[in-house]
Amino acid sequence: MRQIVRRAARAVLYDEDGMLLLIRRTKPNRPIYFTTPGGGIEPGDSSPVDALERELREELGATATGYQQVLLNTFPYHEGVVVQYFFVCRLTSLDMSARHGPEFEDPSRGRYDLARVLPPEGLPPMLRPEGLREFLITNHEALMLAAGFAKV
Repeated sequence: MRQIVRRAARAVLYDEDGMLLLIRRTKPNRPIYFTTPGGGIEPGDSSPVDALERELREELGATATGYQQVLLNTFPYHEGVVVQYFFVCRLTSLDMSARHGPEFEDPSRGRYDLARVLPPEGLPPMLRPEGLREFLITNHEALMLAAGFAKV
């Protein structure tokens, strides 16, 4: 069994209009791609949800409610594996001027732009990690219900 080299928490984050909030990643010398907000679980984080709440504040200046784990994704990385915990949640506040952290302090890391898409039709083809787009399409109705939308 390979060792876990990184753990991360990521949000399937819906706003009040049912739009999915994604991060449009632009890195030097690499194709643009999209991903969900979130990031690494740090030693000071008491749980994956605690890490995700911190990451949402850093990446989006955001808070959310109703965290429910909906996916566990694992993929090989170097000599080990990365484990990602995905939580569906609902946006309660957003202040892009409050974004902070290493993502924004080091310009060599590229851009982290907010993208709002209408799922499932508006999901971009270059959505990472691999398989996430298909998961979001297949489970669209259940995810919307879990996020607190009465009808889909």
